[in-house]
Amino acid sequence: CAVPIYAFLLVEGFSHTGTFFHYLARIAALAVFCEIPYNLAMGESAFAFSSLNPVFGMLLSLVLLYFFRRYEGKSLPNVLIKSVVLIAALLWATMLSVESGIPLVLMVSVLWFLRKRQNLRTLVGATVSIAFMIFSPFFLAAPLGFMTVHFYNGDKGADNRLVNYLSYPVLLLLFALVSFFI
Repeated sequence: CAVPIYAFLLVEGFSHTGTFFHYLARIAALAVFCEIPYNLAMGESAFAFSSLNPVFGMLLSLVLLYFFRRYEGKSLPNVLIKSVVLIAALLWATMLSVESGIPLVLMVSVLWFLRKRQNLRTLVGATVSIAFMIFSPFFLAAPLGFMTVHFYNGDKGADNRLVNYLSYPVLLLLFALVSFFI
């Protein structure tokens, strides 16, 4: 259920960031920082890059959001640009073998375009999650992630940026340690 939650947090962070390029730099640094723990958690060597960690999908999605906002509006040129950028993000996720990249990019798109329509956002997002269950059992709990997103009350919560950014790589390292001893 983490993919929809991370997609939602990315859209929220993008919507509320004061400086896009600082946010982009933080996500890029996190993606690079997480790659070795991700490889170890997947049971590979530290520098085996057969697939990239999901944070690279967040990075692609963040660039996607930049273009979605820059070309806001429903004129034909804007719709075409957004469509081309979405297809490009999906292709990059595929070419780079980003883990959960395609679902993440699509969920971010759904959350962005339906951000002002909470009930429809939850319904469409859960439907997209269910569609991905056909391809991977990894997404069995994804609709539950959209339930969590649905009940978000808009409060920012505590500003523990360091904890928020380090929780994923630390969790990956813990999984790597457990798999090493099993």
